[in-house]
Amino acid sequence: TYGLPSDPSGTFARGNRMARSWQYVVALGMQTISALPDMARPIITNGMMAYAKGLTRAMPFMAKMAKEDIKRMGIGLDMLTSGRMRAIATMDEIPLVGGKFEHGLEELASGFGKVSGMDQWNSFWKQYTGIMAVDRIAQMAERGWTKLKPAEQAQLNWLGIDAESLNGIRTQFAKHGSKENGFNVANIASWDHGPARNLMAAANKEADTLIITPGKGDKPLL
Repeated sequence: TYGLPSDPSGTFARGNRMARSWQYVVALGMQTISALPDMARPIITNGMMAYAKGLTRAMPFMAKMAKEDIKRMGIGLDMLTSGRMRAIATMDEIPLVGGKFEHGLEELASGFGKVSGMDQWNSFWKQYTGIMAVDRIAQMAERGWTKLKPAEQAQLNWLGIDAESLNGIRTQFAKHGSKENGFNVANIASWDHGPARNLMAAANKEADTLIITPGKGDKPLL
């Protein structure tokens, strides 16, 4: 794999892993405060009115069915994986090899996301962003491709959805979808594979873009 050492058990590679884990713990203590702009980024995509309306519904109690649906899509699982912070700290590609001391540092780094509140923060905002994305795509699908504005069509194209795939999503929403607390819920587990894959890819892309999560193509090849 590109960028990984040929010998992950070598002294240099093990020292590098320990240094990253330690640096993550000692240098990111104020990370939750620095993440406050995450609250504003969904406004760019959803608009102020939709954002405020959705947030007032989601804040007191995240709509249960919608939340579980989003988690099935693999969005907002940071309480389990610390995925966003591990990606930002370039710890997501580190093979877990080593002794007790290295394992202890890894456990310390993994637990730090919860102690700092960052895992809880990321889970909420990514789930909220995913729920809003699915709700907006459902509304667009109900209207149909030809009735969408060019800007809306461009937005769907950016998410990997064209007229044909939107029609497939519309069919599946009509067959399996439901409403909860004002949100469109996909009930993705009952969908056919193709439309389910398209919706999951779109929701994940929007969540990772608005709540910035580096992907493989975002990191320098060193």
